[in-house]
Amino acid sequence: METGLSIEEREQVVVGVAGHAVGYDGDRQQFFCDLDVDAGDTYHPFVRLALARYQPHSVKDAELSRIVLAEFIQLAPDRMAWIARDSENPRCLAVTVSGTGYLGNASLPCASQVEVRLERFLAAAEGGIGWVPASPEPSSLLDTQAIAGQTVWTGTVEVPPDRDDALFRLVVQEYEYFLGNVPELLGNPLGEGRDRRLVYVDAVEIPPV
Repeated sequence: METGLSIEEREQVVVGVAGHAVGYDGDRQQFFCDLDVDAGDTYHPFVRLALARYQPHSVKDAELSRIVLAEFIQLAPDRMAWIARDSENPRCLAVTVSGTGYLGNASLPCASQVEVRLERFLAAAEGGIGWVPASPEPSSLLDTQAIAGQTVWTGTVEVPPDRDDALFRLVVQEYEYFLGNVPELLGNPLGEGRDRRLVYVDAVEIPPV
């Protein structure tokens, strides 16, 4: 990080620069760089980068090239998922997902829902299809609550009886609903799949019991 630099576009304006090493993709003929952005407790913030070529060993007032503004991008909030077996019933799985939620509507703790679907792996001997739903039942919805400024989704899933070597996984999906189609207001817990977008997905394999 260096401050006190000048730019050609604005005279007598002093700026700071956060220098990052870049790589070059020969196939796409483009430079690239991975950036870690700490968005704090904000939910899906929009970010626009001001990019310039930085030469720290240049002559004074020529360290930065002309600035190019990148397109706006939206950062996804971090999510943590935990899955634990019940010590008395190993087929019962406790599922917890936590992270920054949407608190824009005071009547709702979070305008998104987390669904959990249990899937089973069908190997070559069983048709080689791969991962398929373990039951015809719809995805389970997790309960939502706010804890210490974070949104926490919790629930349980039951693994059906099967062979000892059967492979299962839990697919966790978070959907954000748009205003005017919030499931609680419609009286439909799934919102019939309308006016929503997928904002988080994870798949966790469950070791055999």
